[in-house]
Amino acid sequence: MANPMEEVLHVMTPAEWGKPIGVDEKWIQFVDENVKAKFPSGTKIESIRPHGASYWTRTAKISTQLADGTPRSYFLKNRSQQPCQVSQGDNGKGLVLGEFASMTTLHQTLPKFVPEPVGTGTYASAPDIHFFCCALINMTGEIPEIQAFTSTLAELHSKGVSPNGKYGFQVPTYKGTIPQYTAWHDTWEESYHHSIKWFMHAEEKSQGVDGEMQELCRGILDKVIPRLLRPLETGGRQIQPRLIHGDLWAGNASWNIDTNTPVIYDAAALYAHSESKSGIQKMRWGLMADSDQTQWRWLLGDRYAT
Repeated sequence: MANPMEEVLHVMTPAEWGKPIGVDEKWIQFVDENVKAKFPSGTKIESIRPHGASYWTRTAKISTQLADGTPRSYFLKNRSQQPCQVSQGDNGKGLVLGEFASMTTLHQTLPKFVPEPVGTGTYASAPDIHFFCCALINMTGEIPEIQAFTSTLAELHSKGVSPNGKYGFQVPTYKGTIPQYTAWHDTWEESYHHSIKWFMHAEEKSQGVDGEMQELCRGILDKVIPRLLRPLETGGRQIQPRLIHGDLWAGNASWNIDTNTPVIYDAAALYAHSESKSGIQKMRWGLMADSDQTQWRWLLGDRYAT
């Protein structure tokens, strides 16, 4: 698969939002053989039906029965390689691979916080249909209780240490249809600089070139980012990259009814500054003012600075 960071072929424009999903519903009317292969040996398929909603994919619930008679349900997400995306090459495959890598890393770090990933791959019956599958969680559909959620989020950040001490991730992950910049960097300033520059480029491809906007972007890259972020890692100061969800908002978090705990999903993971997405959480979610204080209290005494 080509590196989706190499070239932007197409970025969705506002006029394209709300159009039909580029995956025919027929692909969630049966369970493909390559999906079945991800389930435990002896699993019996009982049903598959549409479940949930997505701008970019078809989603379904697969009900099964294990060899010992235990019922188990799975969540299936399909994506085609149609070129209504931002990257070069097999975009649909990149999207599901990125989500599988993200969810696997999150689950390995804090299993209680995310659905267990089951597998990813390509349909045996259709080489342009790619899937991601995970355990189906019985959720309330509401945002989680704030104290429990932020405490668990802080625990994720505390335990999710970068495997190589760098900022980035092992594969590109996606914000909707836009591949997130995930190349490895030694400093947070470098990583954030390239990430923002990439999204600026994607925005320009979507909305067109604007001289005033280009000037503002240059100011952010050349002045604002160095002034705000460089002091975090100079003058004897140090921070450590931590695992973050990467796209955390009300639509990607809920409450697990069976365990009575918060749950997150649809990740676009990244090893980054642990507070790098807190502004998005507040804007898109309206988290209560004490959410940051809850995380601070949980992390008190931890060795990294936030």
